[in-house]
Amino acid sequence: MRPSTDGNQQKRLQAAFADNERTSVRLGGLVRATATLVIAIWVAIENADWERSLWYGGWILLFSAVGLLL
Repeated sequence: MRPSTDGNQQKRLQAAFADNERTSVRLGGLVRATATLVIAIWVAIENADWERSLWYGGWILLFSAVGLLL
């Protein structure tokens, strides 16, 4: 037999799940931004050709913008 849940407990559970989801989205964005920054620095160091670095930089900015939109 399943114990009955009252309305307050249901609301607290929904709020906890919503908070957990927001936290995980923030953490995912932070990890994505950190990885993008590391890749951007790596591309700038490894490529002596600045035109190619700017091309890659444009792609990196595009991926960053898409990540921010999420």
